Amino acid sequence: MIKDREVDFELFVGAALSGYNAINFGLDSIRQKIKEATKGNKPTVRVCEMINDFGEQYNHLRALKFFMIEAFLKMSEDNKTKINAQILLLKYVDKINFDTIQKMLRMPNSTYYRRLETAKVQFANALREVGLTDEIVMKIVEKEKWLVRIYEKLQLRDLDEMKEVG
Repeated sequence: MIKDREVDFELFVGAALSGYNAINFGLDSIRQKIKEATKGNKPTVRVCEMINDFGEQYNHLRALKFFMIEAFLKMSEDNKTKINAQILLLKYVDKINFDTIQKMLRMPNSTYYRRLETAKVQFANALREVGLTDEIVMKIVEKEKWLVRIYEKLQLRDLDEMKEVG
């Protein structure tokens, strides 16, 4: 649950990575909604309000995608983080399963999982470096309920893991 308008940035990054492919679907859906809003005999004021609401949501999604692409590029430029960027891209963007990634990159299980966790932290840092702020994250979270649902599932998973360890 997102309380007191605070979001755990690394958890948000996990949600954004998990939902990366849904961003394009969301952008396409909003474009379609804007087209539909302009059809028919709706009052002009209502059409303008709808376009404004959809436009704001569209801009937030586009901004998130932009920041994510910039962070991937930033990681890919550095030889120390390049392989970790590849792992994230293969797992979250290309949706390739663990076994295939492990074989492609010729790495043992423990190395894969260690690099994946390191990659998420590096990606969060890269997002900060390219300008993704807490304020922008909150604006995105306020409009993108599907992303909040992913965030909350990850949050519950983390709590369950803490109970098992503790």
